[in-house]
Amino acid sequence: MISRRYVEAAMAESRCRPELLVLPDRQRQFQAALERVDQPFDYLLFASITSGTTPSNLDYQRDYLLTLELLNIHTGESIKESAEVRKGYHKSILGRLKY
Repeated sequence: MISRRYVEAAMAESRCRPELLVLPDRQRQFQAALERVDQPFDYLLFASITSGTTPSNLDYQRDYLLTLELLNIHTGESIKESAEVRKGYHKSILGRLKY
């Protein structure tokens, strides 16, 4: 694992945004920047989270989808896993009355 500070500094030095790290040329620039500070790596881990809300009267439900993609920079192979979390919110009529 590499410290976030090193990663952010290398991203700034290579003038690269995370979504561009799938390009081999950008990977090499990023890798070279981290190797200069003795922080070599073999894999990149990309994470994304999306959410959606479903309303129904006083209740609503929020669905979250977490997706992780592990990319081997030497072979280009990637492994992608996703997990869904659902959270329900319920409001009672009593909670909406003003006293």
